[in-house]
Amino acid sequence: MIAALVFSAILVTNVARSCPGISFLDILLDKKTSISVDYVPLDLVKIDNQWLRSEVANELTTMREHLQKQGQTFSINSGFRPAQEQNILYRTNVWAVAPGHSEHQLGTAVDLSINQSGKNWLEQNAYKYGFVQSYKFEPWHWRYVGVDLATKIRYSSSPPQSFYRKISC
Repeated sequence: MIAALVFSAILVTNVARSCPGISFLDILLDKKTSISVDYVPLDLVKIDNQWLRSEVANELTTMREHLQKQGQTFSINSGFRPAQEQNILYRTNVWAVAPGHSEHQLGTAVDLSINQSGKNWLEQNAYKYGFVQSYKFEPWHWRYVGVDLATKIRYSSSPPQSFYRKISC
């Protein structure tokens, strides 16, 4: 399937680098900070024709089941995105970030299609399943960060990026 590299990372001088024992939840990726373009998570599973880390897929499935009890659902438009695919988006879309800078490459981000009522439910409840909206200007983009961090972000006035842990090893 997909070639995989063993990886955990921290932020150091705007480059995420290997650090044993550090979780994929601890990684901030943005236009200034990147991981290796060769990085592929080891635990990808398929859900709705998209690949996600297994923990992310499990929580997304649980969240979807609870949303369906409210008469709503969503579709997954994008999950894990390898560097080659990200490069195509980067070259053709003004909003896309370069390969190595996308949360999709971590296997923790999903782009969802959902109606307004379902979106309101997600905004109020996604943190209970570990998901946050990374960027307000991308309301379709949700990243899994774990329930603890998502709860802190939910009840704060700060953007998610300010909460990612600064770890040294």
